[in-house]
Amino acid sequence: MGKVRVCMLLYQYYHLDARVQNYVYTLLKNDMEVDVICLEHELTSSIHEDGLRLIELPLQRKSKDRNYFWEYFVCLLFFTGYTIWNYIRRGYHIIHIHNMPDFLIFAAILPKILGCKIILDIHDPMPEFFLSKFQKRTDSLLGKLLVIEERVSALFADEIITANENFRQVLQNRGIPENKITVVINVANPKIFYQRNKIRTNKDKYILVFPGTLAARYGLDIPIIALPELLKTIPNIMFRLIGDKNDYTDTLSVIAVTLGMQDHFEILASVPLEQIPALLSDCDIGIYPAIPDPHMSIATPGKILEYAAMDLPIVSSKLQAVSIYFPESCVSYFEPGSINGFTSCILNLYNNPARVQSLLENMQKMYIQVYTYEKEQAKYLNLIKTKLI
Repeated sequence: MGKVRVCMLLYQYYHLDARVQNYVYTLLKNDMEVDVICLEHELTSSIHEDGLRLIELPLQRKSKDRNYFWEYFVCLLFFTGYTIWNYIRRGYHIIHIHNMPDFLIFAAILPKILGCKIILDIHDPMPEFFLSKFQKRTDSLLGKLLVIEERVSALFADEIITANENFRQVLQNRGIPENKITVVINVANPKIFYQRNKIRTNKDKYILVFPGTLAARYGLDIPIIALPELLKTIPNIMFRLIGDKNDYTDTLSVIAVTLGMQDHFEILASVPLEQIPALLSDCDIGIYPAIPDPHMSIATPGKILEYAAMDLPIVSSKLQAVSIYFPESCVSYFEPGSINGFTSCILNLYNNPARVQSLLENMQKMYIQVYTYEKEQAKYLNLIKTKLI
């Protein structure tokens, strides 16, 4: 058979997606060839690795909410054409599709008919994600249609991968067979996310950081509103976001200016994944102030796993998906949406270095025992070798 050839379909910029990059590293390390069909971006184009071909589509993610599904339809047409053409040229053994959307899987319909094995990777369940985004009820028409879309897409797949046990249970409850689902947790790659040498002291700024998607569901207004009170004790405090600016970040900037906190709030542009650790290593606390909803309450945040890998103390809202994985001995929790609770957590860590050290030590013990990159990627490799080749 020669080398195994795998194609990834990704309606995203490759340089921003840690989960997909982890899979690619694993496949390349095991002497497989990988094509990634993704969106065009100048930072993605700069990535060069032996055995990896990046095939970039002339598309960008820039629609407003009302155009989401039209954009998805256009992307399906492009991905279908590119997938068929490259399948004919390359003869893929496996095509690994990453949602969203789930129905991107149908871009591989011809390879599927011709015997290619198909994986659908549900990074996030679409019904919960869009109910959260559009603030709809579970029994709404949108919710029902998305459940049908998910079920049909899953039926078409040979195997399903998803990101945590909560998602697995949701999928099983909607009729997807348990033996078809593999959970691969998005643990940070230790070759990229390294531990800081020490807790930083006596520096110019005390930095709270949040990298990634900048959206209202992450409750990023809470740290800004807390800044005036925090400033009384921490005069050099800075709240740093790392990600693409949008309408929501414009709103956050207005809040900061209104409160006179513009000098203590900054937004740094998105950078390739491998540059994130350098930015995190310059910070004091990783925050995750997310608001509970149908999606956020069951989604295990990759950000917390990245903070843990970097040995960064964590302040998080106490969501179900976070607290069941990370005990209070590892994370400083506050009630979701509570500005006073968030403020108290930050001040407690600022004033109590022993508490910081205890959180870090406990997190590292658990992280090493439970959330190992090697173990999670071994699940993926085992799926490839035992069920799909």
